[in-house]
Amino acid sequence: MMKIANLLSRRTIGQWLHLMSIGVLVAISTSAQTVSIDYDGDVGFLQYKTYSWIECGRPENSKLNHKLVIERIEEHLAARVLRKVDLSEADLYVAYGGAIEDCVWDDCDYLGSGGCGRFTDEEATLAVKMIEARTKKIIWQARTVYTLSDKAEKNQRRIDKAVQRIFKKYPPQKN
Repeated sequence: MMKIANLLSRRTIGQWLHLMSIGVLVAISTSAQTVSIDYDGDVGFLQYKTYSWIECGRPENSKLNHKLVIERIEEHLAARVLRKVDLSEADLYVAYGGAIEDCVWDDCDYLGSGGCGRFTDEEATLAVKMIEARTKKIIWQARTVYTLSDKAEKNQRRIDKAVQRIFKKYPPQKN
């Protein structure tokens, strides 16, 4: 009888620890989806009215993703009253870049059933830069990381969310 109680107790503890480890992984992955922003605090961002795209490196995984990122960034710029113009007329140059990296992690249930698994996620980094056309200096940049999915519609939502997070604090407020 005592062996069964110990086994049940260990299994329950193992399941609890497994759930706790999943919670920690979720918390880590959620906190890893932060946005890092850097900008020139001496710049008055409201003076800029026009922008033009310049090329920057990006992953070659999908032309559809490229098109979607461009569309979402343009929507956010338009909402901030920035108008797209030819390169020679622009106050700002806008570029985005990205990278895709495989993230491998192990998940083991040491106290429960004893199984282990190796999982691979693809993490995408999205970075946006704004360069003052007159001085050719970077005046604002932001970067975020998100996990890619096998499903196109999930990736679209994740790109939407990533671009939204990037532009949440643009233009920056003067202190």
